[in-house]
Amino acid sequence: MKTYLIKLTLAAGVASCLFSSCVTLSYSPKVSLDVSERTVKKAIVVEKLTDISPVEDRENPVGGSSATNPKALPGDLSVDVTNAIVSDFATNGVFSQISRRLDNPDYILKGEIKKFMGKSRPTAYYWGSAVAYGVGIAAIRNNPDPSVLVLAVLPMAGLLFGIPARRNVADIEIELKLYDKAGNLLSTYTGKGQENKAMSIYNNATLALPSQTNKAFSQAIAQIRQQILSDPKLN
Repeated sequence: MKTYLIKLTLAAGVASCLFSSCVTLSYSPKVSLDVSERTVKKAIVVEKLTDISPVEDRENPVGGSSATNPKALPGDLSVDVTNAIVSDFATNGVFSQISRRLDNPDYILKGEIKKFMGKSRPTAYYWGSAVAYGVGIAAIRNNPDPSVLVLAVLPMAGLLFGIPARRNVADIEIELKLYDKAGNLLSTYTGKGQENKAMSIYNNATLALPSQTNKAFSQAIAQIRQQILSDPKLN
C-alpha cells in the first residue's frame, strides 16, 4: 500500500512538473468568419487602430501566459489587429473595396482597441493542491506515517482525475468609427467577444490560448460586421 502511494505521489509530482513547464507562446490576431451576407458598394480606407487597452492585459499572470505579451506577438498589436480586420472585410466581401491605402475612398474607418486580453493561468484548485503537496511532502520527512502521505497526494491526485488545472480567458472589445472624406463622424460600431474555458492537465492550455483568443476576436468583428450592414448611412 505504501509503495502504491509513493508511486502515486511521484506520478502526481511528474504531472505537476509537466503542467507547470514553460511553453513558448506565439500569437497572431486572426478573424475567422464566413462570407458577408451582402457587400456594401463603397470604397473604404482603414487607418491603423489606436491601442488603448489596459497595460495589464499584456502582462503574464503568475504561472501563466498572455497572448498579447510583447514576447508572444510577431509585431505591433495595433498593426496586426488592423490588418486582420482589413483582411476579413476584403476576403469576405463586406465592402466592394477596402484597403489600408486608397487614393479616393468614399469613407474612412478609424478605431480603437479598447480591450484585447487573452490569458492562461492556473486555477485556484491547482495552486491549493500544489501547496498541499509541497507541505505534505516536507512533513513526511519528520513523520513517515502513511496518512500524511495520503493527505499530501489527494489534492494533486484530483488533477490526475480531470479536475481543471488551468483556465483560459479571452476578453475583446473593438470600436470602429466611420468618417466621410471631410472628417465628419457618421457612425460608430462596437464589438465585444469573450471566451472562458477551464482545462485539465491533459490539455495544453497554453497552446490552445491563441485559437480561443481569436475566437473572441472573431465574435467582436462579427458584431461590427452586422452593425455595418445595418447602417442606413451605407445603404
